Amino acid sequence: MSSSSSSSSTTICILDVSKLSLQTWIHSIILWTRGISQKHTSETFGVGAKTMVDVYNFYREVCQNYFFNQPDKIAWGPKNNSSRRELFFLQAKASSRP
Repeated sequence: MSSSSSSSSTTICILDVSKLSLQTWIHSIILWTRGISQKHTSETFGVGAKTMVDVYNFYREVCQNYFFNQPDKIAWGPKNNSSRRELFFLQAKASSRP
């Protein structure tokens, strides 16, 4: 028990350092997955546009990291990891354009 309790005390949750409420995080995830713009989402929740850009970038990075670390679970796309990374980078770059 001591090893797990000591490691959990040093873990930082995004909600511990965020000014956004849990409800805003959850609702913004839903809007992000539906392709709703950062501008619309920031206006909906009354937060700054820069904040929502950071939040959307965070969501994208979490998803990219997951899929980069789970290459066997991706059933589509090229088999080559470098090509897969290039594909994700290009998709991320395209989705971040205003």
